[in-house]
Amino acid sequence: MDNSFFDGFSQIEATRRILPHWHQDGKLQFVTFRLADSLPQSIMSVMLNERNLWLKSHPKPWNSETELDYHKRFSQFVARWLDTGYGSCVLKQRGIAKIVEDALLFYNEKRYLLHSYVIMPNHVHILIELAPYFKTNDVMQSIKGYSAYKINKYLNQKGKLWQEESFDRMIRNEEHYKHVRKYIVSNVKHGGILWMI
Repeated sequence: MDNSFFDGFSQIEATRRILPHWHQDGKLQFVTFRLADSLPQSIMSVMLNERNLWLKSHPKPWNSETELDYHKRFSQFVARWLDTGYGSCVLKQRGIAKIVEDALLFYNEKRYLLHSYVIMPNHVHILIELAPYFKTNDVMQSIKGYSAYKINKYLNQKGKLWQEESFDRMIRNEEHYKHVRKYIVSNVKHGGILWMI
């Protein structure tokens, strides 16, 4: 598994829309994707403004302390809000959670190896090891596109189901991997449906 961790000596393909996305072939990724209505727009707007100001005063490259500060301020802020159960929370319906589960499992062992996941009422956490030549954004587009189509049909509705971007983070090392798996398991107490290998 050691070669599945982020490699600081290899080239990183970095892209950005609102969130930064890093890619290296065949690496482990922790991904969170959420329902479009899972966070109030007013809260997101304030947080994004604060994040943009913070980023201006903390240019990359970051040391590990600065990166930790970033995630405490912004990633954990979003995680805490998601756990409050804001929005429609349709994923708590077993039939809808099953649609998401089926979408996650469909490309397992083809485009990625699914290490674990938890389906929460308004978001999903997954830990995946990408197959060579597959990128997180493409994988997530397939999962979210298929599941959105099926869920909207199930609910007899139309429109945007998932937030457009997903949060993803490459797994750094064995310690980071264990921390993420523990975090995924801990979400069960907040109403999550867990699956692990």
